[in-house]
Amino acid sequence: MKKGTQKRSPWIVTVVSMLIICHLSLLTAVAQSPAPVVAEETAESVVSVPDVMLRINQFAAELQGIAEASEVAFEIDPNMPVSSALIDSYDEHIRGLEQMLRSVLSRWDTYQMAQQYEIAASDTLMAAMASLDGLRQSVGDSIARRKEMCQALKDFRDGEAYIQSQETVYKKLYKKAFPLSLAPKAAPLLAKVQAREALLFADVQARYDKMKAAVEIMPALAPRMESVEDDYIGLKAVSEKIQALAYKPLIARIKDYLLGFAAVAVLLLFFNLMIQKYSAAKKASKALKQYKGMLKNSGMDNEYPTI
Repeated sequence: MKKGTQKRSPWIVTVVSMLIICHLSLLTAVAQSPAPVVAEETAESVVSVPDVMLRINQFAAELQGIAEASEVAFEIDPNMPVSSALIDSYDEHIRGLEQMLRSVLSRWDTYQMAQQYEIAASDTLMAAMASLDGLRQSVGDSIARRKEMCQALKDFRDGEAYIQSQETVYKKLYKKAFPLSLAPKAAPLLAKVQAREALLFADVQARYDKMKAAVEIMPALAPRMESVEDDYIGLKAVSEKIQALAYKPLIARIKDYLLGFAAVAVLLLFFNLMIQKYSAAKKASKALKQYKGMLKNSGMDNEYPTI
C-alpha cells in the first residue's frame, strides 16, 4: 500500500496543479473582460453626429432668444428726470437676462464635456461649436453693454440730484466763510471751512465726471446735461471765491476795491470812446450819402470843378 500510494502521489499533484492553473487562468480572463452591463452602457452612450448637432442648434436657439431680448432699447425722455422706477425696471430685466445666460452656459458646458470626444472627431461639429462660442460671446457682450447703460443712468440720476442740492449748501458756506476772513484770529476757523469745502467740491467734481461719462454712453441724456453744467459752473465759481478768502487789513481791502473800481472805469471809458467813434463814423457816412444825393438831384454829379 505504501508503494502504491507513493506512485500515485505525483499524478495527483500534477492534476491538482493543472486544475489550479486553469482556475487562475479563468479568473484572470473574467477580470480582464468587461462586464455585460458595462458593455451595454457603453453601447448606449454612443451618440451620433446628427444628435450632437441637434443639441448644439438647440443651445444656439436659446442664446439667440436671449440676444434678441437684450437688444430692447432704453427709452429716455430728455425733458424729464430719470426716475428710479425706470432704472429698477431696466436693472431687473438685465438680471433676468444674466440668469438665463448662466443657465444655458452651465448646461452647454456640461454637455460639451460629455461629448468632447465626438465633437473633436468631427470637423462639422467643431465648426458648429466655434460658431456657438462666438454667439455666446456676442450675447455676453450685449448684456454687459446694457448693464453699463443701466449704470450710466444711475450715475446720471444720482449726480443730477446731488449737484442741484449743493446750491443752498454753498451759499451757506460762503456766508460762513466771508466773515471769518475779516478777522485775523479767525484764520484757523476759515481754514477748516475751506478744507471742508475742498472735500465737498471733490465729490461734486467726481459726480460731474461720472455724468459726463454717462452722456457718452447714453447720448439721449445730453439735453439734461446742459442745465447740470450751469449748476456746476455756479458751484465752481463759489468754490473759487471761498478758497480765495483770506484776512487782509482794511487798507488793503480798500486798495483792492479802488483798483477794481478803476479797472471797471477804464473799461467803461474805452467802450464809451468806441461807441462815440462808431456814432461819428455813422454820421459822416450818412452826411456823405446825403451830399451825393443832393448832387445827383441837381444834375451836378457828373460835373467836375475847374479852376
